[in-house]
Amino acid sequence: MFTYIKLGYLEFVRNLKINLLIVIEIAAVLITAIFTVSSVRSQLRFYEPLSNYLNSKSLYIIPETLSNRVSYDKQLTSYEAIFEKIPEAESVCAQTSFSFNFTGNSMNVSIRGMGYPEEIVEGFKPLLEDGKWLSEVSQEDGVVNAVVTENYSNLEVGDELTAETESGEPITVRIVGKIKNSAAIFKKPSGDMSSYKADDFFPNYLINSDTQNEPYIIVAQEDIDRCGYYYYIDKCALIKLDDSTSDERVEEILSLAMSVGSGMNAESIGENTMDEVKTNLIFLLPIVVGVLLFTIVTTICMSAINAKKQLRSYGVYYICGSRWKQCVFISVFSSIVTAAIAAVLAALALFIGDKSGLLKNTVIEFGSWQLLACLAVVVLYLITAIIMPLAIIGRTNPREILKNNE
Repeated sequence: MFTYIKLGYLEFVRNLKINLLIVIEIAAVLITAIFTVSSVRSQLRFYEPLSNYLNSKSLYIIPETLSNRVSYDKQLTSYEAIFEKIPEAESVCAQTSFSFNFTGNSMNVSIRGMGYPEEIVEGFKPLLEDGKWLSEVSQEDGVVNAVVTENYSNLEVGDELTAETESGEPITVRIVGKIKNSAAIFKKPSGDMSSYKADDFFPNYLINSDTQNEPYIIVAQEDIDRCGYYYYIDKCALIKLDDSTSDERVEEILSLAMSVGSGMNAESIGENTMDEVKTNLIFLLPIVVGVLLFTIVTTICMSAINAKKQLRSYGVYYICGSRWKQCVFISVFSSIVTAAIAAVLAALALFIGDKSGLLKNTVIEFGSWQLLACLAVVVLYLITAIIMPLAIIGRTNPREILKNNE
């Protein structure tokens, strides 16, 4: 086996110029595959964090805070109140509002607090101007990690504010990230409820002198609970019900929600979302098909050129005692070297693009689906690396090969 690996490497070096061109072509195919998969995946970017609520028996409610028509004992403005009044609720995904108890020099900081549930912290990442998202930093005792929007208090990444919990214990509020102005954030949607889609829960949030939008300091809901702060659900709550909940009971719960605000069936939001995704994917389909055809044609051509270039070597190996099958092994190992270098080149190009900021405002990312697409390209290339030599030399006399390639 080691001999085949060594000969495969030598074949790569022997045809270095053509192999370097093949490396560049494969790297281009890999990058194109990543771009294409990222474009398709971006259509589900806002759906996936909420998918547990939008494809099951769930409700979306807009609970009102204390008002003349809603008494305190009927409020649905906290997680505790929802679970108490709706026993069928399995989980709740809500955007909450609260205020930090700033102390010392931090008392002059004026910024509204916003709490995100675990589903949003782990499943969504807004575009950042600087720093990291909440899910990317570790938790420390006595420290609350926070991300800020554009703000008038000049808060930046690395700033630390002093505050205290509801019980009076001192804590440090550490700014770990700053959201790009006008980036999408998880917030109550606006407009006609009947046409809500998942992306309506992630509006682009612009803060400047021409807008009425407030700046926010965003933390995980678990940190709000840890500090014991009073909070309220800010007109945005998705409630997943037990699957065994009857339709009649769902209507009763919806009536309860309507009595303290407004609400609707969340499944219709999921349906609206998927209709939009399907429409967008239809526009992307020609691109996907084009990339697929480009990949197939490119890999076949590259393997054919590579096999043709190695014909004389195959003839020598055959005369020296190797069979055609063994020659194919050498070709495969040569192709593995080519594919490995191409993968490194593609990764380097993406790394440079990311660090230089070229990919900052794009949907390009590298995850499990992009990895599968790259593996598919490499496997296709290796399969053709097996088939093409057999197709070209399988029925050819080695003496003819040597004679024609003198």
